[in-house]
Amino acid sequence: MKPQKNSTSQLKRTVKTGLAPGSVVYTGQKTDRPLQIDIVRYSTEKIVETTTTDIDDCLLENKSKDVIWMNINGLNHVEGIKKLGEYYGISSLILEDLVNPAQRPKLVEMDRYIHLNMKILKYDTSLNLNLENLSFVLFDKMLITFMETDLSQMQAVKDRLKAGKGRIRSLGPDYLTFALIDNVVDHYFYLTEALTEKIEIIEDKIFKAENSDQIPNEIQLLKKEVLRIRKAINPLNEMTNRLSRVDTDLIETRIHDYFKDLHDHVVQVLESIDISREMIWSLMDMYMNFLSTKMNEVMKVLTIISTIFIPLSFIAGVYGMNFEYMPELAIHHAYFVILGLMLLVIMLMLFFFRKKKWI
Repeated sequence: MKPQKNSTSQLKRTVKTGLAPGSVVYTGQKTDRPLQIDIVRYSTEKIVETTTTDIDDCLLENKSKDVIWMNINGLNHVEGIKKLGEYYGISSLILEDLVNPAQRPKLVEMDRYIHLNMKILKYDTSLNLNLENLSFVLFDKMLITFMETDLSQMQAVKDRLKAGKGRIRSLGPDYLTFALIDNVVDHYFYLTEALTEKIEIIEDKIFKAENSDQIPNEIQLLKKEVLRIRKAINPLNEMTNRLSRVDTDLIETRIHDYFKDLHDHVVQVLESIDISREMIWSLMDMYMNFLSTKMNEVMKVLTIISTIFIPLSFIAGVYGMNFEYMPELAIHHAYFVILGLMLLVIMLMLFFFRKKKWI
């Protein structure tokens, strides 16, 4: 399986080789995903939600005070995304990043919009890590999000919009952007908890000596997993810090405080990941100490056995010599006496080892 993954990754890197900058080429794996577009138009008084598969339904003119949130689900539909970008004046360089699921999280400030990119991280039922790309294009009264997967992780924000509670319906798309990013970051905390549980499972295996041959491989996979997580989340530290102090009309000054709080959450997540990384590195030391202790136990047993047989071998060697005149050879029960002497030596040595707490 690993060679296949490496070849797929190599293929992704070579898909755009030689193309001009701004070439909008999808580099993901979900090439057969149908296009789904969720459009939410809301204000303090009302909310209207529609779902469509036609990109032309997204070419809207928002002359009212309503906020429009459009979620484009299906990055493989490049022509539709290019059409959307041309209508709203989105740079081809930004469109290139939108259809690239491997794009690093970043923030780009333009005259009419702000582009943000981040990663959705989640474990499946088998505790395998999945990464999905989430992109934002923030306009004055509109937010467009681009996803490769479904909107299930964003459902909490949609529910808040429908309920109309709190400030989310009374503020603009800048606060909606904050709410969506905050929702993803909240899931990062669940991710760190699951990561800690995986570390504790390996620790238990080490102490219980369960499947000890597989432990080094599990630790190595966990190291790679933490590196993937940190690579995906670490750029958010700078990005949220910039959002908390960016000078643009697209983000109100009062929203900066929310992004400052979000930045603090990202820092907490990164600290948890760093702690988990240190714990994982210590797992290998713990495993090596376990192997060393186990080997010492084996060597101690073998040493005790060898030590016990040293005097027995001496006694057997003395009475195994083929001399004609040996005093004890003529005794009728000499054989049983020697065996008893050997048994007595064994008991005395075991008693001595026990007293010294060597066994």
